[in-house]
Amino acid sequence: MITGWRCWDISPNGHLWSPLNYGGDVEWPPGPMRAVCEAPVTRERHPVPDPECSCGFRSVPDLGGFCTVILWGHKLFLPKVVGLARIGGRTCAADAYGDPGSAIRAEWAAVAGPLHLGQPFAAAAPLLAGVYGADVILSDTDQLDWMSGAIAGDHAAWTASPASLGQRLYRPNREARRRAAALMRRFPR
Repeated sequence: MITGWRCWDISPNGHLWSPLNYGGDVEWPPGPMRAVCEAPVTRERHPVPDPECSCGFRSVPDLGGFCTVILWGHKLFLPKVVGLARIGGRTCAADAYGDPGSAIRAEWAAVAGPLHLGQPFAAAAPLLAGVYGADVILSDTDQLDWMSGAIAGDHAAWTASPASLGQRLYRPNREARRRAAALMRRFPR
C-alpha cells in the first residue's frame, strides 16, 4: 500500500467526489473502493490501471509533487478538499498517460486522512470527519495558497500535535474511527 496526496470535490450530500472523472461523478464511500475502467466500448476491457489508458485512482506520494499536479490542472478545477489516500493493488506511473509529476494510478483506493479544507467549505468538515473517520483540518485562509504553504504547515502541526490546531481540527467520534478502521481492514494486501 502507498499513502499519497490527492484532491476531491464535495458532492451535494457532503461526501467526497473524484474531480475530472471521465466516467461520470464517482462518490467515494468510506473504506476501500476498486477502480473500474470506463473506456469507450471500442476499447477492450483490461486490468486497472493500464499504462495505455487513463483508468485508476490517482495519488501523489509527496506534497510538493501534488502541488505540481494541482498547478498543472488548476485551470480546469480548484479542489475543495485535499488529503491523504491509501492506494494499492495494481499500480502504474500516471505519467505513462501524460499526467504530470510523480502521480501514481492504482486499482484500489481509500480515504486515509487527514483531509484539508479551505474556509469556504467549513460547513462540510463535521460531516466528512464522521463519514470517513478521518481528521479534517480547516485552513485559516480561503486563498489558492492554502494548497501549498498552508497545507504543509497544517499537516506538520497535525503530525506533531493535532491539538495545536485548536478549533480548526474536526475529529471523528470514537464510533466513526472504529467503523473506518474496520473498513480499512478490507483493503486488499
